[in-house]
Amino acid sequence: MKNKIKKNIISLFVLTAFILNTGCTKKDTLSQQRTVSQENSINQSTQEQIGLSRSSQPEKNRLISKGRYALIIGNSGYSGNAKLNNPKEDAKDIAELLKNSLGFDVLTGQDLTRSEIQGLIKQFTQKLIKDPQALAFFYYAGHGVEIAGKNYLLPVNESFNSKYDVEDNGISVNTLLKRINDAKSGANVVILDACRNNPWARSWGTRSITGSGGLAKMEAPSGFLIAYAAEPGETASDGVAGSNGLYTKHLLKHLHTHNITLEQVFKRTRSGVENESQGRQRPRETQALTGEDIYLGGKEKTYGKVELQAIYASLDDSSVLSVIQLTCATHVN
Repeated sequence: MKNKIKKNIISLFVLTAFILNTGCTKKDTLSQQRTVSQENSINQSTQEQIGLSRSSQPEKNRLISKGRYALIIGNSGYSGNAKLNNPKEDAKDIAELLKNSLGFDVLTGQDLTRSEIQGLIKQFTQKLIKDPQALAFFYYAGHGVEIAGKNYLLPVNESFNSKYDVEDNGISVNTLLKRINDAKSGANVVILDACRNNPWARSWGTRSITGSGGLAKMEAPSGFLIAYAAEPGETASDGVAGSNGLYTKHLLKHLHTHNITLEQVFKRTRSGVENESQGRQRPRETQALTGEDIYLGGKEKTYGKVELQAIYASLDDSSVLSVIQLTCATHVN
């Protein structure tokens, strides 16, 4: 008889934990208000002991054993008709999201010269070197161009009267990738919202030397995901001043979403951009990530029946009653 009772209690515990894991929608606001004080009376140590909570915190991604580091750059203040509307706002919003919601150590700058960008890249890679297996996140919004199959990010306050000026004064993306790769990070995300029209192209010569817009496709090194705001060789739109560009607008919606992988973040971003632009702008990624899936917004903990039974075995009677009380207070009207 005693064993039968215990078996029934185990089943009830499994059901209770399942309800807590999946969550139930309350029927009305009054019900929500009524249960707040009841929930607060539950023994907090019990919830911590069983690892369950109605609003559980995302589980840290196991791949990232130490830190998360980001370098965010937005260049808008180019001279003449090269000026852009959105990059500064895009960079500001990405930096704030990564820092405040996703736990990143963020370096950021706007309207940067070549030496300023190089200085931030040096600081960024030094942080990565000191924290092996961390997650590296690089985001750039601004002008970027392709010269003979190689991509360059363009600083402000520089002259780009020829392709040689780009090679001399631009920031080589290949060099950037090499420096990040040499830091031996656990995973690396590089986002290039730099596929704008090239306002200098007409004075640079033939298209066989320089494309009129967009970036060249690069194969991602092992451990990297490289995202482009538009398909290689195509351009991305620059929106109205004071708002986000189309690509970053949709990226911001998904970076912090719980329970989706890094790859899913970019799939959803791509779908949003293509739908809103009616297919005129098509983001792309190349990736060679290794190891476990990455959940930037966190992955909520779930339990199977066997795991829940093992948890139950470690609880005393009062803890089991607290779990049942929490379920009733939260989900029963």
